Amino acid sequence: TATHLAAFQPRLFDASVVMSPKFDMRKTVDKEAYAEFKEKNAGKIALQPDEYEKCIGMADALRSNSQFLSLIEQGEAEYSVTAETINEGIKVKGRFDWIDFKNRIIVDLKTIGELASFYAIKKTILKRGYHIQNAFYDQLVATLINDADFRFIFAFCESADPHGIRFVELNKATLRFEVCPLIVKTLADYKRCIDTGVYPSYSNEINYIDID
Repeated sequence: TATHLAAFQPRLFDASVVMSPKFDMRKTVDKEAYAEFKEKNAGKIALQPDEYEKCIGMADALRSNSQFLSLIEQGEAEYSVTAETINEGIKVKGRFDWIDFKNRIIVDLKTIGELASFYAIKKTILKRGYHIQNAFYDQLVATLINDADFRFIFAFCESADPHGIRFVELNKATLRFEVCPLIVKTLADYKRCIDTGVYPSYSNEINYIDID
C-alpha cells in the first residue's frame, strides 16, 4: 500500500506513511515511547526503516522510469468500481491502481521479490492469479463503458535494489477464452452457495500423498 502511494500518489505519501523507530518492548521507556508514537501517528502506515527505504527505492525507480511516467501521465489512482451485472447478478467490486479513461489504459503495480525475468513473472502471475484479476477487471470496466477495450499493463518492480522494472501485457484471446469461463463458473458456484447456504470445502475422500 505504501509503495502504491509513493508511486501513484506521492503527494499523499508523507501524510499517510511514517517511518517507525525501533522499540525494545522489554523496556518500560520504549513501551511508553511506542504508545506515544502510535497515538501521534494514528491512521498512518508505520514502516520499519528497512521497509521504508525499500518503499522509497521502488517508488523512485518507478517515477524515474520514462515508460511508467508516460503510462500515468493522465488518469486516476485507486479508482473503485462496483457492479452487479457481470454474472449471476452478484455484486462485485474492483479497485484499479491506475486507470486512464481517455487512452483506455489500466496500470497495475506488482512488486516481485526476485529478478523480474519473464520466467519469474509468468510463475508469479499463475501462482497469484493475476491473469484472473486481469480478466475480471476487463469485465468490470466493461460495465462502465460498453465495448470497452482497455490495455491492462502490469508494472513489475523488483523489491531488491536497484529495483528493476518490467512491463507486461497478457494475451487477450487467452483471457477471453480460457480465463473468463473460469470466472463465470466461479461466480455461478458462489451464487449457488448463497442460494443454498451450503459452502462445499475439500473432498471427503481419503487421498494418498507420496512425499519422497
